[in-house]
Amino acid sequence: MDPTDAAHVMQTPEEYADFLAGMAFEARIEMLNSFRCAELQGAEELRVLADTTDDPDLARKFARHAADEEKHGAYFAEIMRRLGAEPFDPPDEPDHITIGGRLIVDTLNDIDEILPSRGETVGLDRVIPILTLFQAVERRALVSFEAHRRTFEAVDPVVAERIGEIIADESHHARYVRDLLDRWAADGWADAVREAQEATDAREAAAREWAAERLEAERLRDEGALPGG
Repeated sequence: MDPTDAAHVMQTPEEYADFLAGMAFEARIEMLNSFRCAELQGAEELRVLADTTDDPDLARKFARHAADEEKHGAYFAEIMRRLGAEPFDPPDEPDHITIGGRLIVDTLNDIDEILPSRGETVGLDRVIPILTLFQAVERRALVSFEAHRRTFEAVDPVVAERIGEIIADESHHARYVRDLLDRWAADGWADAVREAQEATDAREAAAREWAAERLEAERLRDEGALPGG
């Protein structure tokens, strides 16, 4: 079973942690590196958003958020080294096994496509779709990170504690973004928030459907019902 696909189908940290416990060391390292890459990509996107929003208060929030994500990227590199592995660059055309969860990676790439360019100044009509996508990433990351934290509790409490620090930050991010979206919806942007959420929900559903189909194909191959097993 591919760990990325399993992560999409599993909805709770408990399910995911049970699966991780039996995963090969090399696959765990690949997943940790994928988290590192995703945190750094998210940080860069937030820096762009901070530089282009027309609201100085939002700019400060996004800059702090970006700094947290940069810190998390460094933490995951630290964790990898503690486990005896060096961080590595993903391939030019990564598949979703080595670079991380399809939903997280595809969503970050979607954000990149709709980000303003530096030098632009944008309002909430551009910010709301981006923050809604970030909300989906943060929500999925909380499940994934908590599962990894649980599997390290007994074998390496230092790593578990570091991941716990990341989770605390990500929980704050999820809350403040949700609060912003709810406030904007109440202040006349309800249609924009609803449309962005519907588009994000559809993206997540498609990712889960993709994962479920791939898991079923792998199960059939394992049973000899399909070639390639």
